[in-house]
Amino acid sequence: MSPKTRDRIHELEALVETLQQRIRLLEGDARAAQRERETLRRVLDNAPIVVWAVDADGVFTHSEGKGLEALGLRPGEAVGRSAFEMYADTPVVEALRRALAGEAFTSVTRVGERAYETAYTPIRDDDGAVVGVAGISTDVTDRLRVIDALRESEQKFRALVETTCDFVWEVDETLSYVYASPRSRDVLGVEPDACRGRSRFDGIDPQDEPRVRAAWRDAALERRPIHALRYAVAHPDGSRRVVESSAVPICHGDEVVGFRGMDRDITSVIAAERERERLTLQLFHAQKMETIGTLAGGIAHDFNNILSPILGYTDMALESLPEDHPVRGDLEQVLHAARRARELVNQILVFSTRSETTRRVVQPHLVARETLDLVRATLPTAVRVSHHIDAAAGSVLGDAAQIEQVIMNLCTNAAQALGRGGGTLRVAVERVAVRDDDDLCDSATGARVPPGEYVRITVADDGPGMDPETAARVFEPFFTTRDVGEGTGLGLSVVLGIVQSHDGFIVLDTRPGRGTTVRVLLPRVEATADAPTAQAPQRPVQTHGQRILLVDDDPDVACLGARLLESYGYRATALSDPAAAVRLFTDAPHSYDVAIVNAGMPGMNGEDVAGALHAIRADLPVVLTTGDPERLAAGPGSEDVCAVVAKPFVARDLALVIEEATGAVDAAAPPEAS
Repeated sequence: MSPKTRDRIHELEALVETLQQRIRLLEGDARAAQRERETLRRVLDNAPIVVWAVDADGVFTHSEGKGLEALGLRPGEAVGRSAFEMYADTPVVEALRRALAGEAFTSVTRVGERAYETAYTPIRDDDGAVVGVAGISTDVTDRLRVIDALRESEQKFRALVETTCDFVWEVDETLSYVYASPRSRDVLGVEPDACRGRSRFDGIDPQDEPRVRAAWRDAALERRPIHALRYAVAHPDGSRRVVESSAVPICHGDEVVGFRGMDRDITSVIAAERERERLTLQLFHAQKMETIGTLAGGIAHDFNNILSPILGYTDMALESLPEDHPVRGDLEQVLHAARRARELVNQILVFSTRSETTRRVVQPHLVARETLDLVRATLPTAVRVSHHIDAAAGSVLGDAAQIEQVIMNLCTNAAQALGRGGGTLRVAVERVAVRDDDDLCDSATGARVPPGEYVRITVADDGPGMDPETAARVFEPFFTTRDVGEGTGLGLSVVLGIVQSHDGFIVLDTRPGRGTTVRVLLPRVEATADAPTAQAPQRPVQTHGQRILLVDDDPDVACLGARLLESYGYRATALSDPAAAVRLFTDAPHSYDVAIVNAGMPGMNGEDVAGALHAIRADLPVVLTTGDPERLAAGPGSEDVCAVVAKPFVARDLALVIEEATGAVDAAAPPEAS
């Protein structure tokens, strides 16, 4: 074989190898294309999409994809059919027209109960003319349902957030607002949009800010929630609001990138809690005062019975002694001590009862002037008294004697506070107006003094003053800061009882080293006080030896009463057993002209005795004696009683009542001149 032939054979073999390689490459490309077609087919057969194409007339030239099943079609079934006819009553018609006009776009349209997101792409020839439209439609029905559900959920959440009474918010890692609900207007006084970028700490009370910052810092470091953090914020309207915050951290991995939470305005809740505490304390105080008052009233009643013989017998002994008798001075000291004891009993009785007294129009400035004359006479010379009594202070409805007691007790307390070193005692009576914004509260009860016109009685001293713990107890009965024997602890308790019975208020202002000021506010009335009547001279008592039946369960008091009546010329029969007195009267009903009966007796009280006596003899005058201010203020109260006399007995008062009851005054009075 020639070399030329061999070369030619090698070239042919190389060419064959090259062709075989090309064939293998083509076969690989064909297999890859087949795999791509199979992959595309699987996508079309499984994905909820439809791949389609129409010509320039809207006739389908291609239609494939699993999404056809939801339309009730098989792949290729729509080929040759007009899309305008198949979907004549749907938005598909308008979309196809836009695409055939050359517009490429994506839109969501509904076909039946399904929703499709379709990408419309115009098909152009070499000259750029539109010869059809190709599209891919994806079934997004389920996705839209999820979106609608999310949208509905968001609307519900937003409605809940925007209508709740709480301020809902979200802050970033710098604790600046990124969201604020409309309630920010009420809680912070800031519009929701203005909150964005605002710090959580803006407006917080400076006293609370360090504590609040520390709480947020710890919550961020420990990635834990904040529960019921309370603090005060300044509202733009000038008010101070108390806010309660709760929040949870927003975490990305181990990092806190913000907080979500809510603020609640609990200003009214705090006020209600304080009011509830005040009312609870007030109720406890009232119950305690009632209990102590009941005890004190019982003690005072018994003490009155003990005191009556001391006063009566001492007074009679003094009247029987000549002025120069050596024992007279000792008896006068006994009488003076007994009278002081009687004043103490009266204070206890005033404290132990809260009965309504007969109110009249009273001018406190006149009462104060008269009382100051008495006060000056009893004060040590080291105590200086200054006063400002405004004659135009006005009038109040009340009891002049009780108002005098208030001023007297306050002045006595002030003088005792000044002590032996002395000082200045200031008394003022003036007209004041309490406004809504004064925020004035009663020191004893904590009740707010309502706005209005008042007559204010002020008693102040420049003594040592009191600390808050002591000041909180000064209105308690029997509480005193004085040494044993120097005070009863009833002065301010009595003042409080009288002031409350006059619908008034008492305000205490005291500090250690700054003295004490007590202000009593009594409601002012537009009325003219009754003009004082001239005191008539004492007339002699007219006695005619009337026979008196005296009944008192305390034998000493009964015996004393008989002695006092006999000293005025009456004939008295004294008994300590009311039942025995009724039996005695039953045996001789016309042997007595008047019956004097103690109101409060065990087993058979004064009214019972009076009724029993009247059942026997209806015209018998019956006089009750009592140490109870309520019973005394009530008057006779029944047809069986003609008068009520206070205990301890005063002989002249008994004699005058007997005169009136028996008509002795009228009988003894001379006839008028004609």
